Amino acid sequence: MINKMKYSCDSYWQQKSKLEKKLLIVLMCLISVAILWLGVYSPIKNAEINLTTKEHKLEVMIKQINQLAPYAAHFKGSVISEQPIELNESVSISARDANIIIEESQLKEGVMIVSIREVAFDTLNVWLASLEDNHNILVLSIEVTPIKTKQGIVSVKNLQLSRVDV
Repeated sequence: MINKMKYSCDSYWQQKSKLEKKLLIVLMCLISVAILWLGVYSPIKNAEINLTTKEHKLEVMIKQINQLAPYAAHFKGSVISEQPIELNESVSISARDANIIIEESQLKEGVMIVSIREVAFDTLNVWLASLEDNHNILVLSIEVTPIKTKQGIVSVKNLQLSRVDV
């Protein structure tokens, strides 16, 4: 079978004129170059460009992190500047970060009273724990009412929060 194919290729090649042979050789070389270009060089060059772009993005991100690093301490409960974040700001910011919508809030003599219409009970627990861990804010009292039509969802009335001095 292979010998027959070789014979047919040889006979095909022998039938061609000298000019056709040269043109076929040039065509084969161009096809080889195109295959090498598209199959080897181009993917390597694209990978190099992607890597350079990712390195640049990482450098920009590191620069931004370094610029924001002094502000990160506010979210951990410690204070960099002379003035700490106010109780109402800490509660509002952390509630927003936890996707909790505060319906009503009031600040009276260092105690913040908060109402929340609907929140998942687990989310509420995680948020209250983060207030204590990250902002030194404790729950003084809370009134929680389950919403009967939605499983695991509660409404919160008269949530009293106060910052503990450390």
